[in-house]
Amino acid sequence: MRYFYSDDIVGSQVHFSAEECQHLLKSMRVREGDTLHVLDGKGNCYTCIASVVSKRMVEAIIQSTEQHPKNDCLLTIAIAPTKNASRFETFVEKATELGVHAIIPLLSSRSEKSKIKQERLLRIAVSAIKQSGNPFLPEISGPQSLEDLVKMENNFGQKFIAHCNTTDLPLLKDRMRQEGHQLVLIGPEGDFTVDEVKMAKDHGFEEISLGKRRLRTETAGIVVSALYSLLN
Repeated sequence: MRYFYSDDIVGSQVHFSAEECQHLLKSMRVREGDTLHVLDGKGNCYTCIASVVSKRMVEAIIQSTEQHPKNDCLLTIAIAPTKNASRFETFVEKATELGVHAIIPLLSSRSEKSKIKQERLLRIAVSAIKQSGNPFLPEISGPQSLEDLVKMENNFGQKFIAHCNTTDLPLLKDRMRQEGHQLVLIGPEGDFTVDEVKMAKDHGFEEISLGKRRLRTETAGIVVSALYSLLN
């Protein structure tokens, strides 16, 4: 099944962005009366009929709605942006396909990059839910410092920091529960410093390992996303 996306739904009327209209018109060659399956990123999948098709605009009428409840277990990943933007974009794409609830670009003392293109990352996430059929669009925030994040009041049931500074740490797969909201911190290529790990521990974070191999930042993020998906 092919999915489309709209965040502009009023009553039974579905409006599409200019970019999505171009995709519908040029790539899909949609016509009036065609059936469209539309995601809103909030857990709803609409079966629609294309009602208006012109050179620059497509509109649709909702025929039925399938509502998907949120998972009992949610995952937020706070991860350092990579120097190579395409590697971070790959992480966002895969994390979205695997159902991650939220992504926070994380700034630490060894971060290679402090700026992200948030709008571009959101477009990549939209493309990923259309491809995968995931009805929930992840929240992608602006960059946050590690210090601010660990001190932030929140409702996380479990908080983890993944690092390679210490051996014999418990594996995330053995610590992650199948309920509640969980936060995993993933550092830059140079890893978190010893002081940063201590600061996180002082604020209730548990040290964990992702396995024996030393992973690239974006690979670590994908491993955490995949583990979460498998457990849920």
